[in-house]
Amino acid sequence: MLVTLFVAGTVMVAVPVTYLALKDYPPVRALQSALMQETGKLLGKLPKHDTQGQAAANLGDQLGTAGGVNAVNQALQTSGQKPTTSEEMRIVDQAVAQLQSGLEKDPSNTTLHNRLGMIYAEIGEMPEAEAQFKQAILLSRSKLSDLYTKIQVKRLEGDLASASAMMLNVSSIQLDLSSAHSNLARVYEKLGDSQRVVKQLDELNRDVVIGGGLASGTIKANDKAVAKPAKASPEIVAGLARAEALMQVGRMLDAGRELRTLLAVAPDLAEAHELLGKTGIATNNFFLARREFEEAARLEPTKASYFSSLGFIYDRAGKKAKAMEAYQQAYKLEPKNAVNAFNLGNAYAANNQNSQATNYYKQAIEINPNLASAHNNLASMYSMAGNYEAAIRQFEQAIYLAPQMASAHYGLGLAMYNLKDYAGAAMSFKQACLLNPNLIDAHAKLEVCQRKATRSL
Repeated sequence: MLVTLFVAGTVMVAVPVTYLALKDYPPVRALQSALMQETGKLLGKLPKHDTQGQAAANLGDQLGTAGGVNAVNQALQTSGQKPTTSEEMRIVDQAVAQLQSGLEKDPSNTTLHNRLGMIYAEIGEMPEAEAQFKQAILLSRSKLSDLYTKIQVKRLEGDLASASAMMLNVSSIQLDLSSAHSNLARVYEKLGDSQRVVKQLDELNRDVVIGGGLASGTIKANDKAVAKPAKASPEIVAGLARAEALMQVGRMLDAGRELRTLLAVAPDLAEAHELLGKTGIATNNFFLARREFEEAARLEPTKASYFSSLGFIYDRAGKKAKAMEAYQQAYKLEPKNAVNAFNLGNAYAANNQNSQATNYYKQAIEINPNLASAHNNLASMYSMAGNYEAAIRQFEQAIYLAPQMASAHYGLGLAMYNLKDYAGAAMSFKQACLLNPNLIDAHAKLEVCQRKATRSL
């Protein structure tokens, strides 16, 4: 009869006498994950057969320049074999799959972002290619920012040997950054967007300065060039938006990779931790969900939704005391939020503290009179207290607001049954069974009511 509403997802979970409805928060998408290095080595591990297999094994180096299907064609043609579409796409699909599996191991590999972007561009997947090149740019900028700061520190300390060694890393990252800008400009050229082509080349000129920088002593630790990307930067906002879009279409694993890439750049971004926690809930990875929501709450302890999410995770793990504490904190932060009052009512109901639960359900209804689940759960409290008339009014309101809520029809049937209105109870039990055939007690009560109603005629 109880319906538990929680604001972290879109799933309906059945637990004893409780239905849990998870509701999506508004916001946000994230950057796509980075990819494993050594493309050539990975492709060399692909299944080989005769000369075609050997040619395909040599594809890795070509992906760095030509990329994708054209490289496959060239390799197979060199071997004297005529490539087929299925062979081409099988090789490319396996390469992409293996590269993506490497994201979990190395989520900030800018070289492989570029390589994967080139594969996508070659096979015509321009949105995916654009996302990969943008990730390479964002990650390269972040790496350069960190390196510039470290080099400046070493120079001030007089440790020129370390500063020189770091300079080699700078040149390597700048090469990846230049490649990403150039490739992204080519993508926009293919799409016929000349304005963005020009913009991308301008950004390349700003990011990679020829004849300046460290050698001339112009890079300083407090320069804008070495400042870490702000949390509200366009790249961060775009990354969060991409992750949210992937979540909305059910691509939770892809969204998770996006968010991990984003967190590699901005590890203190609480919003990204929250979204990653939601992907954990959606994929039943509750360890990930708990860890990410805890981190979000630590980073931003004034946001109630993080504690609401934690309350759900703790409750699901059977940690009622911690769940209660999390729900109380969410309510303390946002007492005028109907869902926070409702969740706290559920926590008290789970502890058989029905009077406290009743008070919080009433508060939830006062804040949001259209919250059907609060009417349903308040009705359940009235039924348990023997106040069946009040229970019927609340169940009827819940059904008015949410006609498909099987638990409300079942609860209404029970209240009518206890008032010996067997005909009315039978109708409610029948509707509950139609909406949820798994309500075994409703089936049993329906048969009893039908027999009793027949005898009374």
